[in-house]
Amino acid sequence: MFQRYELERLLYVHPTFLALWNADVLSTARYILQSQVVSHILKNVGLVVVVTRVVSVKPGNFDPSDGGIYARVRFQCYATNPVKNSLAKGRVESVNSEGLLVRMIAGLPVHIPRTFLPRDTTFHHEKNTFIWTKKLKTGSSKYFEIKQGDEIKFKVDDVSFDGHTPIHLFDGSLEKCPMRITGDIRTFSLGPVHWYTMTGSTAEGGSDGEKGPGRTPSLKEVGSQIVSHSDDAAAFLQEVRRQAGC
Repeated sequence: MFQRYELERLLYVHPTFLALWNADVLSTARYILQSQVVSHILKNVGLVVVVTRVVSVKPGNFDPSDGGIYARVRFQCYATNPVKNSLAKGRVESVNSEGLLVRMIAGLPVHIPRTFLPRDTTFHHEKNTFIWTKKLKTGSSKYFEIKQGDEIKFKVDDVSFDGHTPIHLFDGSLEKCPMRITGDIRTFSLGPVHWYTMTGSTAEGGSDGEKGPGRTPSLKEVGSQIVSHSDDAAAFLQEVRRQAGC
């Protein structure tokens, strides 16, 4: 998810930095770049996390209005950019009838539209949550909730960029973010993490203490249970797969 880039940028050097610039141009250029591109989103690059090295500096024009100068700087940096169809985790920041806004661990905002939620998912207006209804083989139903604050696992469906100006990620204006990430949780094993715990997460009409929807037992759980069923391990494994919906 983290990649190294070598980029070129027109850098403005304010007069207050000119003394440092003349003494050590590479270090000063890196210092200025850190404030201008780190924690910013660059088009077709992603969220820049660190500037590692300034490769070259070409002096440019003098600004007669305040005495600053321009320089074209080539530098190396690391940035994070979710790869399409990759799996990622985040936390649900807000919920509305249109879908979910998720904040990834790296701080990037992800939009999961309502159409990319599991089938038979409805919006609960009073609680401001989504409820997924899972039909069981017995004919009954279980209900699983998606709410604000849930840790969620999703597939990156699409990553697109809009605009050329770097936008600071943490300025509170998510609408201005030029990188738009779309997530999808319709696939098996995706969705809120608590769906796949032993206790699960139930909403109205659910029964506590049951496994999450289509949950696959962990290797540790299966191993410990095989020990207690060593007399017929093959039959037991077949039953585990049946219960998990495999």
